[in-house]
Amino acid sequence: MQDEEAARAAWMDMNRQVSRAMLKHVKPCVTPITSALQDETSELIGSGGYVEHDGRRLLVTAQHVATTLNQHSLAHRFHDSDNYYRVTQPFHAAPLPIDVAASPLEDHVWNHAPHKAWAFPQSRVAQAHAPFERELFFLIGFAGSRHYFSPAGKLMITPGTPYLTQEVAPPPEGRLVTHEHFDPAYHFALEYLPEAAETVDEGAEPLPENPKGFSGALVWNTRFVECTSLGQVWSPQEAVLTGTLWAWLTSDRCLLATRIEHAAGPLAAASAAAV
Repeated sequence: MQDEEAARAAWMDMNRQVSRAMLKHVKPCVTPITSALQDETSELIGSGGYVEHDGRRLLVTAQHVATTLNQHSLAHRFHDSDNYYRVTQPFHAAPLPIDVAASPLEDHVWNHAPHKAWAFPQSRVAQAHAPFERELFFLIGFAGSRHYFSPAGKLMITPGTPYLTQEVAPPPEGRLVTHEHFDPAYHFALEYLPEAAETVDEGAEPLPENPKGFSGALVWNTRFVECTSLGQVWSPQEAVLTGTLWAWLTSDRCLLATRIEHAAGPLAAASAAAV
């Protein structure tokens, strides 16, 4: 029993270290996607991130987030900047079962003002979602329940929620995912258990009970289990982009993501359209 407790304590400590390292490494690659500020109000629409493809910087999110551009202007924010920028280029998208969209980012927008954002390199975008068993995954989602406008600062406040988790194991060891659009040929599921999650740092916000707004978040395979199983030293630079979120289902207690191989079409179309 003591050995089991010691092993679990060691595993949890490693989880904390991985979570902190991944947060520092990929936080500059992510962004909330909001409706453009108007009359001192805005709405959190979803999450997204910056990815490099064929030498172009792209804004990547879920297709159903991108389609709201038909109703109102969308905006994104570079890391370490208070400025939000309107999405001015069209999204190149694939609907469900893929639900991925990408829009090219113009150089003059990227270079408009100082920031610390960077686009996740194409060399570290996985060819396919093919993790080790019980691998650790990381994402940063933006929940609508935490988005608000600060009249005092005249700023939109949209804190991100970092989350380290594992894939839902399929039957017979695991469980079925019941979402009507879930297809394991296109998707994978991540455990989402707010009541069981541990905040890594003092003062950190707990996981939101309702992760609405996480759609479009980039999902990284940390490769921590893979590296340590092979006797290799792990660092967050080993992580690869392995998917994008598109849904969650309370009854399934999981987040649903599209396998990265199915995002290739929208990414290629957006990079080819960039000028």
